[in-house]
Amino acid sequence: MADRRAFLRQSARATAALAVGWSPDTSQKLQEVLATGPVASAEATAADEGFWRKVRNAFNLEPGLVNLRHVYSPSPRVVIEALEREIERVNGAPSHLAGWPENGQEPRREALRRRAATLLGCDAEELALMRSATEALQTVQLGLDLRAGDEVLTTNEDYFSMSETWQQRVRRDRIICREVSLLGPYPSSE
Repeated sequence: MADRRAFLRQSARATAALAVGWSPDTSQKLQEVLATGPVASAEATAADEGFWRKVRNAFNLEPGLVNLRHVYSPSPRVVIEALEREIERVNGAPSHLAGWPENGQEPRREALRRRAATLLGCDAEELALMRSATEALQTVQLGLDLRAGDEVLTTNEDYFSMSETWQQRVRRDRIICREVSLLGPYPSSE
């Protein structure tokens, strides 16, 4: 696998390509985007109002609403539409799809994981599909080989579910969790 920076650059290009919307030929478009150089520098992307308008238009947001809350991030319109199609498919044959693993979600998840690994340039065994960022982070937190007396450093800015998971490790494994207090509010960059 490529180094982490190359992986993140490739992931950022894939995300940027997905932000403009999914269509039947999106996979081909993603491959073309990934084959090109960097989309733009971070500074150029941050200043590109047209790009951010496309990103915003990919979501069903209330006009004038600016979502700065990270606890709940809305799904893009294409994800909602895919979910609606999947609900209809499962509701059409619930016992058939739920009763037999080969007919259910697992084969489709595995195929998706393999396609995503190809897209991201990694081995499928290096990639895990998770239902949320919280689940993914907790999987890492709970999977770390920590023993009594090992220390973890976090900040008071951590998401409550992450803090609670570390406290579970403190109680269960007798690790030490130290929290660094970051002083806010932070000055504006303007």
